[in-house]
Amino acid sequence: DNLQAPHDNNHREARYVVGDWVWLCIRHHAPASLQVPSKGMLKPRFYGPYHIIEVINDVAYRLDLPPCASLHVFHVGLLLPVAPPPLLATHYDAAMPEPECVAGT
Repeated sequence: DNLQAPHDNNHREARYVVGDWVWLCIRHHAPASLQVPSKGMLKPRFYGPYHIIEVINDVAYRLDLPPCASLHVFHVGLLLPVAPPPLLATHYDAAMPEPECVAGT
């Protein structure tokens, strides 16, 4: 039987390896040690991205945070994978970089 309890509907399986980049959700922790401005309702939900430097076990990961940060190990539920950057457009298998600005005529 493939029955799921109601609390499993929003469950997402997440596994990371050393070298992955992740966003960090620290809603319940004071982000003061990350030296990121966070005040009021407009504070960000996720910080980073940060580099995973150690897999402690299936649910605990050590992030490469600034030395002044008070926490370095986080539960997998507080991490969100960073989407890979978009690929450059190609023309005949050669990358076509986009111009930074266009000169006026």
